Amino acid sequence: MNEHAPQRFVRDPAIVTRSIGSETVLVPVRPNTAALNAIFALNETAALVWQALATPQSLAELIEHVCAEYDVEPRAAQDDLIPLLESMLAAAVIQEVA
Repeated sequence: MNEHAPQRFVRDPAIVTRSIGSETVLVPVRPNTAALNAIFALNETAALVWQALATPQSLAELIEHVCAEYDVEPRAAQDDLIPLLESMLAAAVIQEVA
């Protein structure tokens, strides 16, 4: 992922959020049962990012959002966000948009 690319990310509309105890999970609402293997658990930071992704967000916007919420430097936020976004893309819980 290139942090200088004008990529924007947004939630996949076929994913719903569920809270189980203190954990937030993403559950696909697709017609095939194989999708049940795609349940995606979120930690506190990932849940914050998921909330932000209700509308299209760039990496830079997500970095700002995380830095505003937590006492973290932009580079550290970026280093955490890139693998998170890559794993969310691979799990098809988010999409890239123009």
